[in-house]
Amino acid sequence: IYTQIGQWDAVSPLLKRYSVDYIIVGPAERAIFGAQIDQSVGDAASRGNLELVYQQDGVSIYHVGEPAD
Repeated sequence: IYTQIGQWDAVSPLLKRYSVDYIIVGPAERAIFGAQIDQSVGDAASRGNLELVYQQDGVSIYHVGEPAD
C-alpha cells in the first residue's frame, strides 16, 4: 500500500478490502520506503484522499477518505 499510495485508483480497493482507516508515516516507514513516502502521501492528501489528523515528532497519521471525483 505504501509503495502505491500515489496511484490512488490502485490503492483504494486494497484499503477498502482490508478496512484500513488510518495510514501512519513515521521513522520506520521512511526507513523502509524512503523519504519519497512523504511526497506520495502528501499528494494523496492534497487530492482529498487522505486527511492529516496528527503530526508530531516525525510521525504523521492520515485518515483514509473516499476517492476524490
